Amino acid sequence: DQVLLSLRGGKRMLLQAGGAHPRIHFTELSRENPASPPMFCMLLRKHLTGGRILSIQQPGLERIVILTVAIVDELGQPGQRQLILE
Repeated sequence: DQVLLSLRGGKRMLLQAGGAHPRIHFTELSRENPASPPMFCMLLRKHLTGGRILSIQQPGLERIVILTVAIVDELGQPGQRQLILE
């Protein structure tokens, strides 16, 4: 329920979707990576590595955050991906 995104400039963004303490914020926190990464993390790496965050939106007063990321896919084509946290 927790993902730590490494950003350019040594910054980190914590995304936590747990029921007790859901949140998104920049952090100095550094966690040790597991011996074998979960499939979800490998999927995020595949689709978001090298991307650039274009926007972070929260529709209305909903408990949803949408990160829009500009990416270049495996064929070299530019595109966008959205990571939606609920």
